[in-house]
Amino acid sequence: MAAKTIYKGHYRKLIRVYENFLEWGLANAYRLSGAPVEEYIVDPITTDCEDEYVTAVYFPVEKNPL
Repeated sequence: MAAKTIYKGHYRKLIRVYENFLEWGLANAYRLSGAPVEEYIVDPITTDCEDEYVTAVYFPVEKNPL
């Protein structure tokens, strides 16, 4: 099972996606079960505008046993 999020913006702010995932996981009793995967949908090859970068991040998750 995986949680997926889409982020639009420069890569240097991508850390916020990871921080938000940790908050979401704690609030919803999920934990990371593997390494996250980043998919670059709009990247420096397809646009010169850093604010238009689009990245999908997949977090493998499992329910945290209570």
